[in-house]
Amino acid sequence: MQTNMIQIRMSGTLDDRHSKQHLPHAFTVPEGATALSIWFDYSPKYSRGQAQRNDLSLTLFDPTGARGARHNNQDRNLRITAQSATPGYTPGPLQPGTWTIWIDSHRVLPPDKIEYRFEINISTEPLPADEAVMQWQPGQVASRGVGWYRGDLPEKRRKAPCFNNGDIRRKTCKTIS
Repeated sequence: MQTNMIQIRMSGTLDDRHSKQHLPHAFTVPEGATALSIWFDYSPKYSRGQAQRNDLSLTLFDPTGARGARHNNQDRNLRITAQSATPGYTPGPLQPGTWTIWIDSHRVLPPDKIEYRFEINISTEPLPADEAVMQWQPGQVASRGVGWYRGDLPEKRRKAPCFNNGDIRRKTCKTIS
């Protein structure tokens, strides 16, 4: 059985001189690709003696422009198909050609070097039936489902907390408009 999966691995090392930079990594998506998955990780999360963690995130571009980013999120993995995408990324046809993953090095702290690694999986297999049902169109907004959303209820006049001015019988309340 032949699998229609292309697997690309990339890795590298960063030090504190790479902090606050955007580092490109290019790869090629073939004609007929149906799904793109990227697994990304790095270590150490905390450099020795530092209270804050090292912070890397990804931004992804296809041959025609930005496909998304996901900053300040512990889960850096992503998946894109024509019909769906990881939050922060745009679903749509996978354009053949050169794609670029940018490592956004928000914070790389001394003294340790950061080792990072990507695993990119590109599939040309047909999508499962349940994923191929929805036909996404640019500008289309997915339904948020059942629930209460901001603006659903008329805003009532709110009251600030009441304060007791030393007299237990009298409280001062102020209306916020």
